Amino acid sequence: MNKKQKVSLLILSLAVIGFFATTCLAASLVDTTNANYASGNYTLDDVRNYAIYLIQLILGVIGSLSLLAFVFGGLTFLLSAGRADQVKKGLDILQAAVVGLLITFASVLIINLFFKGLGITWNTSSGVIPANKVTTKN
Repeated sequence: MNKKQKVSLLILSLAVIGFFATTCLAASLVDTTNANYASGNYTLDDVRNYAIYLIQLILGVIGSLSLLAFVFGGLTFLLSAGRADQVKKGLDILQAAVVGLLITFASVLIINLFFKGLGITWNTSSGVIPANKVTTKN
């Protein structure tokens, strides 16, 4: 098995593990003690909060992977001992980490813009989403 196949197998394994871990974590979000669970009487706010939680989880994982890529690229660059191929490899990894972070930040901005268009305020640092208050005129 060559190096490309090993890396592909590692990425596929991490993706599968991440999918199942996210699914299990998402399943634990459902409050089975709530009266809404027995009757299936969920609101759109519940669905919205669940979706936002998943978005935050995914963006957190992507940001963490970008940080790990920075560390790995920096170590590769520092430990290259002047070998041109290792220096180039380290710089390529750092460049890919920067692109990954830019994509992550852009996706947060796009999601924020989308939510503002829907009238939802989302505090990206704490994840707090206030409940929508509907007022009616009498």
